[in-house]
Amino acid sequence: DISSILRGNVKFPFSLSSKERKNLIFGDIRERLFSVFTKDLIDISSIIDLGGCYGGFISLLAKSLPNKSYTLLDLGENIPLAAYYIVKVLKGFKINVVNSKSDVINQEPKIINLIPAHYFQNISKLNFDLFCNYVSLGEMSRFQFTEYINSELYQKSKYKHIVNRFVSSPYY
Repeated sequence: DISSILRGNVKFPFSLSSKERKNLIFGDIRERLFSVFTKDLIDISSIIDLGGCYGGFISLLAKSLPNKSYTLLDLGENIPLAAYYIVKVLKGFKINVVNSKSDVINQEPKIINLIPAHYFQNISKLNFDLFCNYVSLGEMSRFQFTEYINSELYQKSKYKHIVNRFVSSPYY
């Protein structure tokens, strides 16, 4: 059971590399997403990952569901890392990096939009079928948390898949 492994209840005869641990974690999150939304994934065309860091989860999803539009929103310093990683692991996708308020977000299939968090207003009124967040909602200030949760983007998302540790959740 993956949760036993992640809690450290199962001892390995070898140690896992950080890449292997990330693959276990993202793979488990992806499998949980698929188990919850199995029939609905067909109808989902646009996915946003708020706090997507280097693009690990988006890349894993895009490999499994290639004919979707993906958007990753994270701190500006993570966007170059995400662009580099995604280009290395995904073939056949176009990367659209938002560098200014006037840049266009493209929600066509096989597009991955990379957006620095300070340009959130560029997308706050867009519609996404699936809103994903893993951990980062619990790591941000109350102002940021409230801005995201009260946004039209979040409110109008057809589906939400949010996984945050209780110990990191905001205590407001």
